Amino acid sequence: MFYSNVARPRAKFQLWLLFMGRLATKDRLTRFGVKLEKSCTFCLEDESIDHLFFSCRKTNTIWQTILQWIGYSRTRRQWSEEKRWLIQESNRKGWKRQLLKVALAETIYFLWKARNDHIFNQIDIGSELTSSIKTSIVTRSSLSKHLRGHVNVGNMSIS
Repeated sequence: MFYSNVARPRAKFQLWLLFMGRLATKDRLTRFGVKLEKSCTFCLEDESIDHLFFSCRKTNTIWQTILQWIGYSRTRRQWSEEKRWLIQESNRKGWKRQLLKVALAETIYFLWKARNDHIFNQIDIGSELTSSIKTSIVTRSSLSKHLRGHVNVGNMSIS
């Protein structure tokens, strides 16, 4: 399904943790008794998997930008609905679906990394986050013979 794509192994691992509900989000940690500030790093609402990746205004804007860039037009949905759509869409054939898998894994990885960098290293979440995700998607996709003809590494675009 999602794990057989050309995304980096660490990105695929983060995606697996997301799908299994095992990411150490603040709401999950508080359920285990860890005392911490529950606010989202990106917008200050309570952090959960659903919020962090799909309901947060900032991360949702990034996800929507990436989706539009690879040719999908979707509105914001809850994690359970988005998960269902992602599974259904990834089971279809074609290069665009392979690109969706890479885009999802790389986006989740970059958002999680930005969150952790801010929490643990006090590194500001840069405005170049979307560009970094796009660069990673194009770079990783260029490694696949099925996707190579649909990405342009020179000007970092998708056909």
